Amino acid sequence: MLGFFALGAACFIFLAHPYDFLFNQKVVLQDGGEILEMWRTPEVELFCRVYLFNVTNAEEYMAGIDDKIKVKEVGPYVYK
Repeated sequence: MLGFFALGAACFIFLAHPYDFLFNQKVVLQDGGEILEMWRTPEVELFCRVYLFNVTNAEEYMAGIDDKIKVKEVGPYVYK
C-alpha cells in the first residue's frame, strides 16, 4: 500500500512539476501578486551602499615603476 502511494507521488512530481507551478504563482511580479505588493511597500527601509575606488598610480604601475596598484576609497554613496 505504501509502495503504491510512493509510486503515485513520484509520478505526480515527475509529470506535474509542482515546484515550477509554485514558483510561477509566488515569485513572478504580476498585478495582484504577493511578491509585487511586498516589493512596492517593503516592511523595512532598504539602503544600497556603493563603494568606489580610484587608482592613484595607474601610469606608474603600467610603466612598471610601481609593483602594486595604489587605490583610494571614494564613498560610500548611499541610495534609498
